[in-house]
Amino acid sequence: MTFDVFDAVTQPLSRIQVHNVKLLDVQPRADGYETLTIEHQGLTRELVAASQWNGSTSRHNIGRHGFLAPVEFVPGADRQADGCYFRAYVDPTLRRVHELDLVEGKEAYWGWICNAAPKGVLTPAGLIPGENGQFVPDQTTELVLRVPPEFIRLCRGVQRKPEQVLRGFIADAAGLQDYVIHPRADGYSSNGSDERDLAEAWLQRAYGFDRVDIDELEAAEDERADREVQREAFSDLLDDFVDYGGSADDLHRAVHALVEAQRLKDEAQDAEPT
Repeated sequence: MTFDVFDAVTQPLSRIQVHNVKLLDVQPRADGYETLTIEHQGLTRELVAASQWNGSTSRHNIGRHGFLAPVEFVPGADRQADGCYFRAYVDPTLRRVHELDLVEGKEAYWGWICNAAPKGVLTPAGLIPGENGQFVPDQTTELVLRVPPEFIRLCRGVQRKPEQVLRGFIADAAGLQDYVIHPRADGYSSNGSDERDLAEAWLQRAYGFDRVDIDELEAAEDERADREVQREAFSDLLDDFVDYGGSADDLHRAVHALVEAQRLKDEAQDAEPT
């Protein structure tokens, strides 16, 4: 029995995606839906588009490569039960390469190639890279947070899980955008410009009195880290000097002389008239 991937992607509640599909043609139907003519691995098929009255958008993608996605079940939404969506890749040269897929422990990665990355690029499974095969890596920090029942009830009132509400607020407050052209592996995305403004206003109202210049703070931290690296390097230099038969006291005196000379130079510059 041969597995028909196109039949599988159009089944109710399917989660299958078919990649490296080329959209050859789009034709309207009498019922408002569209017939998509696609090519995949040398085979040509006709499928029904999932949404009505979307012709101008889908015809714009004729000739492009992308993937077929199944219908997402949304209560009350007008969807073609046995239809699917065609989503064009942002990078027209992008192709899915299953041979590059990788599994490390509990983490799975998808393989891709494009003109900008001919040797391949890996993304977290399910993430489709954007322009030039780029994406924002997941750099999140795990945080375990216990929430009170009042907050859970509040979230139920807007038909969201607590983690959804918290993720939404974090994205709004931090101004995170999950752009298709440069997608985020962590999935964070702001709800909109108004939401970002309101989140910033709340943050300022609640904690603005403790606000610091984060750029200056990070610059100072980076400088301290660089100084620590330099101290370690100087310690290694001292060890090498002693190992080669030198005296630690002699090195200290030489360095002290350099410091004193630099101090006098700095004082002379300060004394010059402006």
